[in-house]
Amino acid sequence: MSDELKQKLSFVRLIGRHDAVFLFVVYTLFTVLFTLVDTFSRDFGFAINMWYLGYATYAFARLMEQK
Repeated sequence: MSDELKQKLSFVRLIGRHDAVFLFVVYTLFTVLFTLVDTFSRDFGFAINMWYLGYATYAFARLMEQK
């Protein structure tokens, strides 16, 4: 059953696909930037947060191949 029949809207459907991808990319850039700042200014333990960059790259590729 589609979202239209259930009268439910997803976030992507609500704001549009291109806007959702833009927000995803911006969030990823900020996450990487803040992780790098924390890693170099405080402790190298913060580098563990860089796993998100790999996940974001994978998720972005999956979003782009869907029609």
